[in-house]
Amino acid sequence: MGNVVQMVFVFHPLQARNQVFNSNAVTLLRILIIVMSSSVIIVLTT
Repeated sequence: MGNVVQMVFVFHPLQARNQVFNSNAVTLLRILIIVMSSSVIIVLTT
């Protein structure tokens, strides 16, 4: 979980530099957040 947060923080300045890549990065981050939250739910329910 901590590694994912670190990856996001490392990835953020990169995303700010490349504006063409920006929309794709936002989409990927949204997918990442959804996957993370669903995996947390799975961990809590098991």
